[in-house]
Amino acid sequence: MKPLHPPRFLPLILAAAACGLAALCLWQVLQLKSQLKDTTLSQAEQLSAMDATLQALPHQMEDALHTQASLLANYDWHYGDLNPETGTLPVTFTAVPKEQTASVTTATLVCNGKSYPMEAQDTGSFTVTVEVPLLQSLAFQQVILAEGPQQRIEALDLQEAAGTEELLHPWITLDTTASLENDQLVYEDGSLSIAQMTPGQVQSVTMVAAVDGKEVGKTPIPWEDVPEGSEAYFPFDTAYPAASGRVFTLSAEVVDSYGLRYVILVDQLSLQPDSGSAVSTPEDGPEGAASMKVYSSQGSLLWEGRMDTFPY
Repeated sequence: MKPLHPPRFLPLILAAAACGLAALCLWQVLQLKSQLKDTTLSQAEQLSAMDATLQALPHQMEDALHTQASLLANYDWHYGDLNPETGTLPVTFTAVPKEQTASVTTATLVCNGKSYPMEAQDTGSFTVTVEVPLLQSLAFQQVILAEGPQQRIEALDLQEAAGTEELLHPWITLDTTASLENDQLVYEDGSLSIAQMTPGQVQSVTMVAAVDGKEVGKTPIPWEDVPEGSEAYFPFDTAYPAASGRVFTLSAEVVDSYGLRYVILVDQLSLQPDSGSAVSTPEDGPEGAASMKVYSSQGSLLWEGRMDTFPY
């Protein structure tokens, strides 16, 4: 009997099978690594969410305790019409006690350090109207509820600048070149951009030039032709007297429907007549050109400061 010999290709078959098995094992290892990575990421996200929840828990408990301990179910305030002559406007504050009982007989609002008796309403709420100066700090500090001789105090921490929603939000920029020519400051190829967020309230816009604080000229801007809600661009090629003096200023005076006047410093230049047509910007640069003053219709100054600090 002849001895049996393995097939000639058996080693190749076994090698191929071993390679296939190795590839399968490698694929399974990669799958396990991917699953492990996904599991790790998922656990990390869960831990992060748990950490955020734990960090927020003290604040939530504090808010819940404050709400539970609060004497008021609700409170709010709203403004009435602005008086442009006095620069004041009424603000009505309403407080709703949490316990709607007949024992709560009176309520008092403490606003800007002063006490104002509140009037009881049929709805169970208490209201009071206070006259406040426009743009001045308004602080509601306490509501005092009286139950016979006993008083209970609800502390408030509410502060804002009074009546800012009544005001314009103007923003004016000037893109131009300026030079001294024949004792005049000449603006050439200028473009004046005017934008504001409360369309329909602008009554007029006038550019006012001054040298060392003394007015030397005015240029009305035809604002009435501007559609509501759009940014307007106006050509600005104008010359103003500048025979003497050191500082030239160009301001925009915007008047709204209340008669309030917004004076915005648009440009400020240092005059140097000894060097011919040389005009340099002031040391304070763009900060100087970003200031604004607000006046009542009677000319009283209501607010002044940088435009980026205006309490919109």
